[in-house]
Amino acid sequence: MIEKKLFIEIPGRRNDFHSAVLTSFSFNFHHFEFQVLKTLKNKWVTSVSVLVDQNIQNQLVGLVSGDLNYISQSYSLVGIPSKGAFHPKINFLVGDDKLLLFFGSGNISPGGHGKNHELFTGFFADSKDSNQLPLLNEAWEYLTSISQNLKGYNYERIIDSIPKSCSLISNFTEQKHILHKLDDEIEVALLYNESTSIFDQMTLLVPQNEIHRITVVSPFYDEKGETLLALSEHFKNAALDVYLSDYGGLPPVKMKHHKVINFYEWNETTRGKKRILVNEANIRKLHSKIFHFQSNDFEYCLIGSPNATIQGLGNPNKSPSNEEFGALYKIKGNKLLRSLGVRGRKKKLVVSALSRDPNIKGDKGQSADRKKIHIVGADLLGYNLKIYFNRNQKVDNVELSIFDGFGNVINTTPVTLGQDEFIQFKFHQKNDQSDPVFICFVEENKTISNKQLINHTDKLIHTDPAKGSRNLRQVISAYQGGAINEYEIIEYYNNLQDNNFKNQSNSFSVGSKKQDQIDKSASELTYEEAIEAAKDKAKRTQIVRNHSSIQLWNTLSKIFSNKQQSINDDLMDEEEEATAGRERDRNAADLDKDKIHIKNVDHSEKMIHAVERMVGNYTSSLKKIYYDKDHKIDIVDLSQYLLLTHVITALFRFSHYETNSKLDLHDWQEKLIMLYGDHMQKILVSFTKIAMGHEMLITEDDSYSQDKLKELKQKAIYHSFLYLYLVSRRCTSEIISEDLQLIGLNLLKLFDKPDKDFMTYLKDLSLSVNDEYFSPEKVLEYTNNHIEIIYNMDFKNDFVYTDHLGLCKVIESNSKIIRL
Repeated sequence: MIEKKLFIEIPGRRNDFHSAVLTSFSFNFHHFEFQVLKTLKNKWVTSVSVLVDQNIQNQLVGLVSGDLNYISQSYSLVGIPSKGAFHPKINFLVGDDKLLLFFGSGNISPGGHGKNHELFTGFFADSKDSNQLPLLNEAWEYLTSISQNLKGYNYERIIDSIPKSCSLISNFTEQKHILHKLDDEIEVALLYNESTSIFDQMTLLVPQNEIHRITVVSPFYDEKGETLLALSEHFKNAALDVYLSDYGGLPPVKMKHHKVINFYEWNETTRGKKRILVNEANIRKLHSKIFHFQSNDFEYCLIGSPNATIQGLGNPNKSPSNEEFGALYKIKGNKLLRSLGVRGRKKKLVVSALSRDPNIKGDKGQSADRKKIHIVGADLLGYNLKIYFNRNQKVDNVELSIFDGFGNVINTTPVTLGQDEFIQFKFHQKNDQSDPVFICFVEENKTISNKQLINHTDKLIHTDPAKGSRNLRQVISAYQGGAINEYEIIEYYNNLQDNNFKNQSNSFSVGSKKQDQIDKSASELTYEEAIEAAKDKAKRTQIVRNHSSIQLWNTLSKIFSNKQQSINDDLMDEEEEATAGRERDRNAADLDKDKIHIKNVDHSEKMIHAVERMVGNYTSSLKKIYYDKDHKIDIVDLSQYLLLTHVITALFRFSHYETNSKLDLHDWQEKLIMLYGDHMQKILVSFTKIAMGHEMLITEDDSYSQDKLKELKQKAIYHSFLYLYLVSRRCTSEIISEDLQLIGLNLLKLFDKPDKDFMTYLKDLSLSVNDEYFSPEKVLEYTNNHIEIIYNMDFKNDFVYTDHLGLCKVIESNSKIIRL
């Protein structure tokens, strides 16, 4: 059998897989984050959910190992309780039209992924080859069944988000645990403990009287060999060959001698002798689990997670206690054991002379006391922590303890558990002493719940597997890397509008527009759709954090901050080295690097047309929203405004161009300046009308939204006066100048004046885009002129305020004819 590097060999093109659901008994944080997670991300798998044994998780959290100073917040890890042990080792990869499943004996640990002798098997299906799809859908149904008791983010991601992002996942309605024909020689059935045991399912599929030899490979056995005896009792015509290590396992040391059951040394087999390195001295641990049945014509082989124990398989007299998962193969011939390396010189063992390793618990799990409370989800959004739980015993008043990654308590507070199965805890500060990592409930200094890792959903939202979210992430990554400019962002916005129009045209046969909006991810929604969807309080949280305008604006802001920090660092270095004269050379180099190449006249016209489409779509949306009396301005409105005005300004005013064609660049830039004035005035007028006609949304229960809204209001004032200045600077019309002045006055009245950081922001922006475009001092002077008008004693003689029209200029004081 070929040695495989499991995750490295997963196909890794951009459109292969976007999500992974992994299960394991044990778990190693350091190995997972530095090996598995890193590899998955390199293969474009961004949505990663891990399910592990609850008792193992309780032991792990708070004990971060090796060089892992903190737990990554880009995946979710949740403990699954089980009567015995949660023991399946499943790796399920999901793409738009591809599914890959591999599973077996290896846990998510260095041993399970390379050091031990482990055995995995797998299945694949895509839109072209669906032969193995029934097996994959049955396996997905198994994953959803063990996820049913989860709540919040973990539940929604596995049960809802991932299936919506794959065309192949469907409800499994066929009979379970039956053989599916893969080709003329191979059939496969999935076996897992539920209403029937794996032992019962296996013995129904393997013909009882035709089997003449059974081969078992496993590190762990019942102490008295009950499972081996049950196999021998059922398959009366078969001899049993059992392979195990002479150390480091749990052999059946108290099993009485049985005439047809023989034990052999695993390390003497072909596979047992295989080393990772040719000259390696240490013997690899046996951790594979194989149950092989040979008849004259066929061989049957169970590969998966169960050991040769009652807990794993069950037997005719006892039910299993573990969650396990495996596949039973039916194959023509008798070559499988040879291909698996279970061959070579047979060296007999006397199991009664061996010993069971006291440090190994095998697959029995932990016999911990049943806790009074079981936490099934903990989602942190902004400052709000929502905790989902089930009561196993009556309890009302407890303490909630919040820990960092090393198990240090960073917050303990009394809480009352009401009738609901969740509570909400609000942090008073954005950053406590350290990031919260896990929680538990405490009563009288005694832990009465499991430990539950916290999902930082602000970050996990950006791993959304929906296609629209992935497209947005690609745009953001490309922009961050300098591979695209603001023109491509405009194209992205226009494509979003076009796709929405197509979906509306084709959606009447499957549901209403409202239902289609519900099924979309927040990043796929247009501005109008996002505004409508955010009216649903339950959906608003995702909208205000995941909409494309918010993510793109946050990215642009971060890039600006990083760029400014880099400039400041360069200036500091130059000052220290007395080389400040290099600044002019540096700016020239930056401009050359950031130039946009225009291929020809058609390319230039295409760019102008794209901007016209974007402005037309946006102002049309603002006009519709203006007449929606229930609308209240929030983060989506301000982010959309800031994003679109920024990309137009960057493209038409702050960009340098180059061309190899006959295009006159001077005329081109002058044309852009004139178009900029027309487009920006339309946007400013439409946005100001919206701001005057609607109140701001107050979200007292959402500190994140409150703070973000406050931040965006200031940025809206900053940018609005910059744009007003840029437009007015080239304006020769007195009427337009008056209109621009009224826009500025109304925005001041609505959003208040810029704060003390305005001048610093302008200077930083000027350095970032080269100060030939505008003078920060002139923009501040222009802004202060508006502020002086607002606070002027004669203000009421020149202006009048109406609820419908806002602040208007008085043209004739007698009749009070006014213009907005």
